[in-house]
Amino acid sequence: MNLIQKVSIYSCFLLLYGLSLFAQNRTVTGTVTDEKNSPLPGATIRVKDSNIAAVSDGNGRYSINAPAGATLVITFTGMETREVPVQQRTAVNVALQPSSTSLSDVVVVGYGMVRKRDLTGTVASVKGAEITKSAVSSLEQGLQGRLAGVAVSQNDAAPGGGISVQVRGTSTLLGSSEPLYVIDGVPVANARASINQMGAQEPNHNMMTNTNVLSTISPADIESIEVLKDASATAIYGSRGANGVVLITTKKGKAGRGKITLHTSQGIASVTKTLDMLNAWEYAEYVNEAYTNAGFSGNDLPYSGINGKLSPEQIRQHFGEGIDWQDEIYRNARIQNYELGISGGKDKNTYAVMGNYLVQEGVIKGSSYKRGGVRVNLDNQVLDRVRTSTNLSLTRSTNNLVRTSAGTAGLEGGIVRGALNYQPIPYYTIDSNNQVQVIDYKTDRTVSQDIFNRFGASPLRYTDEVKSRQTITNGFGGFNAYVDIVKGLMFQARVGANYFEQLNETYYPRTVSEGRATNGKAIVSNSTYTSILTENLLTYKQEIDRHRFDFLGGFSYERSMSRYRTSESRNFPDDKLGYYRLQDGLSTAPVNSGTQQWQLASFIGRANYNYDEKYLFTYTFRADGSSRLAEGRKWDYFHSVALAWRLSEEDFIRNMNLFSDLKLRLSYGESGNQAISPYASKGVLSGVIANMANQVVSGVNETTLPNKDLGWEHSGQFNIGLDAAFADRFNFTVNVYQRNTRDLLQQITLPPTSGYTTMAINSGSVRNRGIELELGSQVFNGDFKWNIAANFSVNRNEITDLGNVDQQFADRLGAGYGLDVRPFIQKVGLPIGAVWGYETDGIFQNQKEVDDYIAIQSDARVGQTRFKDRNGDGAVNDLDRTQIGDINPDFTWGFTNNFSFKNFDLSVLLTGVQGNDVINTNLLNFYTLNGSGNIPRDVYNKIWRGEGTSTDVIQANQSNTTASRFSRLFLEDGSYIRVKNVQLGYNVPRIRGIAALRIYLNAVNLFTFTDYTGYDPEVSAFENANMRGVDLGSYPQSRTISIGANVTF
Repeated sequence: MNLIQKVSIYSCFLLLYGLSLFAQNRTVTGTVTDEKNSPLPGATIRVKDSNIAAVSDGNGRYSINAPAGATLVITFTGMETREVPVQQRTAVNVALQPSSTSLSDVVVVGYGMVRKRDLTGTVASVKGAEITKSAVSSLEQGLQGRLAGVAVSQNDAAPGGGISVQVRGTSTLLGSSEPLYVIDGVPVANARASINQMGAQEPNHNMMTNTNVLSTISPADIESIEVLKDASATAIYGSRGANGVVLITTKKGKAGRGKITLHTSQGIASVTKTLDMLNAWEYAEYVNEAYTNAGFSGNDLPYSGINGKLSPEQIRQHFGEGIDWQDEIYRNARIQNYELGISGGKDKNTYAVMGNYLVQEGVIKGSSYKRGGVRVNLDNQVLDRVRTSTNLSLTRSTNNLVRTSAGTAGLEGGIVRGALNYQPIPYYTIDSNNQVQVIDYKTDRTVSQDIFNRFGASPLRYTDEVKSRQTITNGFGGFNAYVDIVKGLMFQARVGANYFEQLNETYYPRTVSEGRATNGKAIVSNSTYTSILTENLLTYKQEIDRHRFDFLGGFSYERSMSRYRTSESRNFPDDKLGYYRLQDGLSTAPVNSGTQQWQLASFIGRANYNYDEKYLFTYTFRADGSSRLAEGRKWDYFHSVALAWRLSEEDFIRNMNLFSDLKLRLSYGESGNQAISPYASKGVLSGVIANMANQVVSGVNETTLPNKDLGWEHSGQFNIGLDAAFADRFNFTVNVYQRNTRDLLQQITLPPTSGYTTMAINSGSVRNRGIELELGSQVFNGDFKWNIAANFSVNRNEITDLGNVDQQFADRLGAGYGLDVRPFIQKVGLPIGAVWGYETDGIFQNQKEVDDYIAIQSDARVGQTRFKDRNGDGAVNDLDRTQIGDINPDFTWGFTNNFSFKNFDLSVLLTGVQGNDVINTNLLNFYTLNGSGNIPRDVYNKIWRGEGTSTDVIQANQSNTTASRFSRLFLEDGSYIRVKNVQLGYNVPRIRGIAALRIYLNAVNLFTFTDYTGYDPEVSAFENANMRGVDLGSYPQSRTISIGANVTF
């Protein structure tokens, strides 16, 4: 037999053998359900020992080609994995049981994971799927209303704008009250730099909206978020855990056939409300009224109808309603979001690659936000005892900013306040024939010098001509190596890096007041932040009979550095290139730059003990050494201890057949704070340029007084909690806590004779105590399902000591126009956020009331506000000020409803805040009532116009000046109830080639019920925790309606 014959015979044999195998393959179909016969969409069905796999659709159905005699492996997150022999069947239905150690019952804690039932500390958890249901662009927004004791508020509602997160209140007078964020085990910074200045400064009274750093993380990348609240949970992060810790775990690949997921959504956003301002002719009547009450008459009235001046009626005839500047600056804004995920792998090597791209227009014209990013997570079994985990991400965002929340109220008061204040009468001229010639304000934005002096440039110049752009590049990486030394003993080495760069570019053209005097002004600033983390950890786990031990020990070292540089040029030949060519400016300010470095070294230890699943014990230790603090005070030690008793495992409880779980928890722990300037304990030399002997010289001077005793701020927290579940359908958790913070870090003002202004010291103490309640229930669980989750939080804050001072004040609100006040007092017995000012007692209704009070209030006048002489010393002065408000709420709550029926699902999230005050600085303008700007119609209707006509709003009078006394008049109730999110979804029946398809309709900020007269009560112009709840004409909230689809291949 020759070679050709042999090859032919063997080929025929192989072909026939292959055909026989093919003939044995068959299509196996079936449904994957849970233990209650509910379908499980997204379950993975894999032929054992092969790469053949499928995914169940929205109804739990699947179809897979499998040879006879094969075994199917079915997996689903939170359920026990099952292996089912196919045998000769073509239909295989599988019911999965909940896993006792499923991810849904496992929570991430500091440096590890633990079964939820074994928790001794207080940890709140939310899954990534719940966050994405809110269709939010920032992961912090996804936490709002979902966790007890975690207050999330949007400081500025601009696209990518700032978000404030507070865990169990505020406990510091200096620095941020934000929690520590840890992504896949690596801490990240959430420091926000001012648009025009880098580094720690007083409130910037020239504000632009700022990008929130965490908005650069796509919510679609999140697997879960855990918030560590009590000290037993946070103490392992030592000095960084005083304000709580937010642990963010990103999605990882799962073994099995590669899976592609695609999510896209398109939406429209619009402002949730506009203020009802006076129209053109109403405004003219109001101005005339103010001038008439000041003694003007006839042709002296601004709108007299005499000698070329138009009367209110003539204005109505020529201009009708006039200009609604709110309509001119606001728009319906488009939002587009695209997310792509690819994941899969084999049993020991998995991958997940995720990309996202977001394009979001702002509801204020000229503002927008773009974000693009990619994330790669790899898990590999390198050797039998060695595995690695790699996490990499890179994000770049660009934010076109508009000026809001400005600390001035005149020509540079920000676009929102400018639109409210600007006259609604179009600019016009009167020709030689005495005919009114209306100027098209949309195409010709030139106004008279008189109008410019009173109102500034047209608001449209700020939306279209002022250019301000913020570009952020954020890189993050982490590498972990795990070595199983012997059974139960594992070594972990971690290296993490974080790089953050922010570029701010702003140009004010000569057409607006900021650039008018200087023929244009350009400001370019750049800041970078880098950190490197290394950690080496040993863990040991051992189980002996009914005893289970878990030990952790290790070392951590982090080195960080920041740099900044600011350049400014003026006097440009034109406004065409702006900040692109700083060298075109004839005058340039000196470049401002600087750098800072700091290090943190730590020793870490933790011991867990579990006896018979009944009695649990946790001890945590951390020693931190910080370069920020003084010599001899750099190191400190933080301990915590926690006990838990699972009562449901005791016979006397088990025999009641009432509780499926009942656990009592008790904990106490210490944590610290070192959030101060890296050189606060040292004397700092700064460069200075001076004129000596008629010669300009450069030199240095000492600008900071050193404090050789500057040490740690300490917090000790006690927590008692109870977890209970009934028949696996209803559960609740209650926590009662008290946190005492001592050795407060604060800046004290030094006497001028010292040659210094301030110095950082340790002095004072603050107490936070509160109650948290979380409820969950499975109301119905048939074809129609209804699950609810609710939370309720109460926190009471009190300053208990301030050291050598009785009281002190936070920074001023702004500059001029009534903003040059310090309303936030820090005083023993009051909370952080107490508002200080005068109490009012109505309005002087007649001359007799004035005469009777003029000796007490020297500026008393009929139709003006009467202020109380609280201390009875016969004069209204600073000694009569008292607490007039509190920005802290009485309580907060959230209520989530999840419904499903067959292929439909509906999610509704309600949130609420009750009892907090908001400083509405718009009222400082409105209540001046001197005819210098527009006012709301409601204010106009309440103006005092004679005895008994009003007890709240003063007389309109051209001679009125901006309020010199800050009073309760400028505070409003910030309570609200909000329909935060509503999402209706539909799981499309199986389509060939598509594993699962879900389409949805989503609404964010659908309805808000509040008595607040501004745009929205959820506002805070300052990121400083001591100055929350201030509306400085902030970027308004928007209502977003979107449609989207999730596709799995």
